[in-house]
Amino acid sequence: MGISDLRKAAVVLLSLSRQRTAELLGRLGPARSAMVGEEMARLGRLDRDEQAAVVREFTTAGTARPKASDSERPQPFHFLHDTKPKTLSDLLAEERPQSIALVLSHLPVDLAAETLDALPTERQTSVVRRIATMDRPSPEVIRDVETAIQRRLSDGTRPRAGGGIANVVKMLGAMRPAGERRLLGELAQVDPGLLREIRRTMFGPDIAACQQSDMVDAA
Repeated sequence: MGISDLRKAAVVLLSLSRQRTAELLGRLGPARSAMVGEEMARLGRLDRDEQAAVVREFTTAGTARPKASDSERPQPFHFLHDTKPKTLSDLLAEERPQSIALVLSHLPVDLAAETLDALPTERQTSVVRRIATMDRPSPEVIRDVETAIQRRLSDGTRPRAGGGIANVVKMLGAMRPAGERRLLGELAQVDPGLLREIRRTMFGPDIAACQQSDMVDAA
């Protein structure tokens, strides 16, 4: 224990009650207890400014929170989890499709599906295509989009993020049947290849091929 630390310990103990001081000295062990006791005897009358500064330092050190680990940090876009789907779709309407895809990929699947269903049909297809091809976004990109969304809100208007075909299928499964059929019909026109991948994931390759053929014939 350095001399400065020894003096600080002595100042703190002299600021406590005799009973509390005795308890703490007893926990230090014989050698350190003797060193601190000698320093306390040398101090004599405490300087009030020094006493306040040392006690404040010990109090701050005792209450400072450690830096949050990754597991303790809130999930991206957690502040949107209680937002109604229609409100959320209105909030996202002016965002770029890739930003909307990023947000939806971090939301609970039911909320993401209902929000997707509430978007304009032409926007839905663009968003679905970006979700299906999304890679892991960088933390900086997520923070930028979060900041933009939070700014809009204030103005009044766990694993890897859920990108990929599997996440699209989950959202489609949670949508209303009419909305799912409408969206798949649009995809049949603008991106048949993506629709085949979605159908293959949903039903398997053989059934997907039959349903794809029926949908194209009906269109």
